[in-house]
Amino acid sequence: MEQTFVKMSDVTHGPIRKKLSPQSMLTPFMIKSNMFNIEASIRRTQRNTESMMHTMLPQTHIPSTLNILDTISMEHIKPETFCLVILFHFPFIENKIVLVTNYKNGVRVCIEIFFTAMQHPFFVYHNVWICYFHHFVKFFIISLNFLKIDYIKKCKISKMAIYHKFYGDGSVRMRCERQGLREKVWCFYRNGKIRCIFHKWNGKLHGYFDSFYKNGTRREQSYYKNRGRSRRCCHFFISGKVREELWYQDGYKEGTVVQYYPNGSIRRETMYESGRKHGPECHFSRCGELCYKQHYVKGEKHGYCFIRNSRHIMEAIFRKGKLHGLWVKFLFCKGKPLGQLSCNFLNGKAHGFCTEKNAKTLVQFQDGSWHTIYNAYSVGNYLYGKKFGQWKTFQDHTLIQKRDFFNDKFHGTSVDIDPKTGTTWSQEYKFGEKDGMHLCVQNNIVKESVPFVKDKRHGIAKTFSEKGILLRECPYLNDKKNGPCRVYDENQMLISVLNYQNDSIEGLVWCKDKAGFQSLAIYQNGKKNGLQWTCSPNGIAFQSAHFEDGLHHGDFYQFYPTGELERLEHYQFGRMHGNQYFYYKDGKLKRKVSYQNGLLHGVYCSFFPNERIHLWIEFQCNLFHGRFVMKTESGKVLQKGTYFRDKLEGWAKLEGLTGIFRKGNAVVLSSTSHAECVICYETTKSWTTCKHPVCFQCARKYLKQSSSRLTCPYCREPFSENVVAHPASMMLSTNTLTTIQTS
Repeated sequence: MEQTFVKMSDVTHGPIRKKLSPQSMLTPFMIKSNMFNIEASIRRTQRNTESMMHTMLPQTHIPSTLNILDTISMEHIKPETFCLVILFHFPFIENKIVLVTNYKNGVRVCIEIFFTAMQHPFFVYHNVWICYFHHFVKFFIISLNFLKIDYIKKCKISKMAIYHKFYGDGSVRMRCERQGLREKVWCFYRNGKIRCIFHKWNGKLHGYFDSFYKNGTRREQSYYKNRGRSRRCCHFFISGKVREELWYQDGYKEGTVVQYYPNGSIRRETMYESGRKHGPECHFSRCGELCYKQHYVKGEKHGYCFIRNSRHIMEAIFRKGKLHGLWVKFLFCKGKPLGQLSCNFLNGKAHGFCTEKNAKTLVQFQDGSWHTIYNAYSVGNYLYGKKFGQWKTFQDHTLIQKRDFFNDKFHGTSVDIDPKTGTTWSQEYKFGEKDGMHLCVQNNIVKESVPFVKDKRHGIAKTFSEKGILLRECPYLNDKKNGPCRVYDENQMLISVLNYQNDSIEGLVWCKDKAGFQSLAIYQNGKKNGLQWTCSPNGIAFQSAHFEDGLHHGDFYQFYPTGELERLEHYQFGRMHGNQYFYYKDGKLKRKVSYQNGLLHGVYCSFFPNERIHLWIEFQCNLFHGRFVMKTESGKVLQKGTYFRDKLEGWAKLEGLTGIFRKGNAVVLSSTSHAECVICYETTKSWTTCKHPVCFQCARKYLKQSSSRLTCPYCREPFSENVVAHPASMMLSTNTLTTIQTS
């Protein structure tokens, strides 16, 4: 809440004009008694205000009492009359109630007012004024809307002689004294230090203006005339030393403006005329060395310019604010010269020979891609602000790029050079577009040539080996491959022919690999579609396959070099599907595998050359599921058992191991030692994993009757799940899957 104290010298208008008599000067005893009169007046004011507000707002609820707590602290100043003015604002109607109470005798009064009515939604606290009058004012209430009394208009703040404004914590924020049209204003920090002092005449800044830092040192000293600065103006550091010294005339800078460093040395000198720079401007370092010098005429750069810093020294000539003449920059690094950049200008545009530094330069290097080179510089000519003729780019004094320009566009030959390998890329341009041959040359041997027409590849593009032998040639039409593309080996033998149409392979394609195998395939929209035939070097068929949208689809045949069938497979959209057959050279079946959507599903069977079964495994969705048997060529069973979802189940005979398994875990295994079965008391060689002799027949019966939990048929203790099947069965699974999938 902002509180404002106002002191009024005279009220010359209105019905309350009255001279102050000596009898109105009260003693301190009368001040104390008069305070009770003020309290009584406030109570009467509350009752009258309440009745008036009920008459004005008959349908609006107003609190029955307005509790006003006023704490009065007095300090003797001068015998004057005090009036408290409180404004209340009603948001639903354009009406303000003004309560005026009088307090006689000159005292400084600080009042903290708390309105309990502020909590009511229809009653909003608006503002508080504490006014000093030279004339005694009787108590009255004014309604601005209903009673046409202009008393408040005649008591505006512009009529008051002395007034104060305070921060929320009670400290003085501003003090103003008026005498006719003259005003003097003090502004304060919260710590009580003066912030600024200025004068006004008829509401405008006129006179001396002083501002201060929080520690009390002077910050600025200037003079205003008709709101504009005039005469000498100074700005100061917080230490009290001069920071800037300048002169004003009619609000505009005039003469020499000087800025200083904190140590007192000159930082900048500038000449002004009518608010614009006119004359030399100089900048200095802390040690007094000249860093910048520029001449101005009526606010525009005109004449010699000099700039110096740790990285470069620049000299230039300006004319009417634009570069005109020679511009030179000398580069340095740690005090050592690096080079010189220069350029000629004409009316602000580069014209003539120029050496400029490039932040980024794109260069094509040996891998054929574009690279960014930093800290390179270029040399060339400008013609009226546009590049013209040949430009050269250097890095570490090594040529890396050459460009021909016409009217600021590439026109002619453009060359990129790799200084490490000596490879050069050249391109012909015509009015900013590639039009001509693109060449890549290394050690005076052409490695690549591509013709361009109107910024598009058009013609036969060729690629060569390091020895200059043609490796590839491909025709282009409107930047797209179109026609037969031929590829050669280092012996200049044709190894492939690809037919392109609109940048995609179309039609018949012929290829030949290093082993001499040749293949023919049909392409459609860049993908194999139809029959693909491959033959061996002696002309015998090697493979035959059918494709659809680039995927195997249909039968696939593969033959031995002598012409016999080796493999017959069937595909469905790139996945094996159905029975796959493998044969020996004599035509006998070697292996038969069943697939479903690319997964092993069905019987996997392999045979010896004498047509006897070697391995029989049943699969389901790429998992071992069903019987498996492994035999020797003579017919002897090596391994036998049953899988259920990739785990051994029931009785199984493995390599050097026989037993009963449950969910892949060994339950009963055969042994060389004899003992009586703990269930049927027959002699047996089989033992449970918990070292109890149980024959296979009793174990099978028990496992059929027991629950899914594995327990010993004798001690009823659960079997350890860490006792896994014999590694031979795991090896069988791994070797079989590997053999089937790689075959």
